[in-house]
Amino acid sequence: MGTFDIKAYFLHHHRILFNQGTTTQEIQKIETNDIDFIKATIRIRGGKRLNERVLPLKASQMGLIMHYLQNIRPQILDYHTNDSEKLFMSLPAIGYKTTENEMDRNVFTPLVKQLKTIDKQFINFQQVRASVITFWIKNNGLRKAQYMAGHRNISSTEKYVSNDLDGLTDDINKLHPF
Repeated sequence: MGTFDIKAYFLHHHRILFNQGTTTQEIQKIETNDIDFIKATIRIRGGKRLNERVLPLKASQMGLIMHYLQNIRPQILDYHTNDSEKLFMSLPAIGYKTTENEMDRNVFTPLVKQLKTIDKQFINFQQVRASVITFWIKNNGLRKAQYMAGHRNISSTEKYVSNDLDGLTDDINKLHPF
């Protein structure tokens, strides 16, 4: 592949997965015009199972996305035979000079391997999404977490409500002070 920093390429995917709690399919749908640098937001496109939503970007993500758009994405475009508005385009298969959408190379496989070396507890990106949604429920409430996760039904979000023993103990102490 070219001389661009492939680690930086994976870092951008990883930041959106971890900060916005997206699915890997949602990341593949993001287009360049879904990023609003003025409002510091990203539009996550809906689908059959999840609603479209607009989520805030962290300041650190803004700089990374700008760097990606200015330095890395143009180099990846050189390998594509047709223009694409996708934010994250497929990488060419090793040994190929160009790529087309049908010849996607799964960009998440190397990221999974790297994450497993960092954290032995890491299983998959569904686990990451579940952690993010659980965090949102705890910090933002059920309805806001429902919107942020893109769930059409509140029951989908309620599945992530954990039976936190400390939380239950606190509730019991508040309701029954004796």
